[in-house]
Order: sequence, then C-alpha cells, then structure tokens
Amino acid sequence: MLFRRIAVLAASAVSLLAVGASTASAESAALCKVNETPCSAGNTLTHLHMVSSFYEVLTSLANVKCKSGLELIEVLPLGNPQIAHVLSRTMSDCSTGGTACEVKAPGLGLWDIYKSPGIWFYIWLNEEISLKCGAFLNCTYGGEVELTGENASGMSNGMGKANKATLLKLSGALCPEKAFLDASFEPLSAVYGSS
Repeated sequence: MLFRRIAVLAASAVSLLAVGASTASAESAALCKVNETPCSAGNTLTHLHMVSSFYEVLTSLANVKCKSGLELIEVLPLGNPQIAHVLSRTMSDCSTGGTACEVKAPGLGLWDIYKSPGIWFYIWLNEEISLKCGAFLNCTYGGEVELTGENASGMSNGMGKANKATLLKLSGALCPEKAFLDASFEPLSAVYGSS
C-alpha cells in the first residue's frame, strides 16, 4: 500500500511538472470555510460532509446508478498536498435496469488535495467500490480516481466531479476488467480552495 501511494505521488508530481508552472502550484493547499488566502487557522476545515445526487458506475455488463450518497471526510492540516480521509460513505437508491443494487465502499478512500489556479484536484487513493445487483453482478473495482473541484459560488457550496474515471477489477468471477465512474459531490456547507 505504501509503495502504491509513493508511486501515485511520484506520478502526480511528474504530471504536474509536465503541465508546467502555469497550471500547477507549489503552494500548500487548504480547504477553507470562507474565501480568503491564506486561510486562517479558525477557518480551516477539519471535517467535510459531501452529498451526491449523481453517482454511476459504468461497465460493459451493466451501468449501476445511485440517486443519492453521503460522505464524511476528515481533513488534515494545511499541506502540499493536503490530506483528507474518507471516514464513511453511504450510497442509496441504487439500481440497474430495474434491478435493485447494493453499492458499498469496502476500502474507504484517501484524498490528496493539490492547489491549482481556479481549480482543485482531489485524488482518491485506493478507492474501492463493491457492486451487487441481484444474482448476476457481484464485482469490486478500485483505483485512483481524480476529481476536479470547484470553489463555492452563489449557486453552490462547491463541487467535486469525476468524469469517466477508470477503475480496475479487484474481484468478481464474471466481471468486466474495467469500470468507469461518473459522479458529482457537493459539500453541505461552502468550501473554498486556499493556501
């Protein structure tokens, strides 16, 4: 697990260098309750509640959609990257083609939060998603999922979005080798990217 984390951090560093100084920042990252830079200690987030109104895992066998979800996240102090632990995730009202599904997170994720001008990147390490739909689908997928984050605005509290993020099969006899995650998450209170 440590080797995988180091490899992902190294790959992230290489990709940030490839993008160049115009998009990546060497500044420390901090999730903040108010729109201020730097974020004062009293305004730095320590916990984050995220809701999802769209969560879909796409496979060549079936597409599983969940209508709602809730995550509780513990945010660690300022860092480069800033680290956050997913403490719990509950997905509700999940189905595929009229068949009810159970979607669970047997291995809760870890976020690395990087600062970038106007956009925040969240990277979940060791993300695992277990899908069980009737007797025909019982699969577990995992991988590093990158979310593009947006600051709070007048219309929302902020947003994190995954767009067809690739997940690899971890277990399941008849499961496709890959799955893709489309999802959006919004915090229950305003979140701003700061340093």
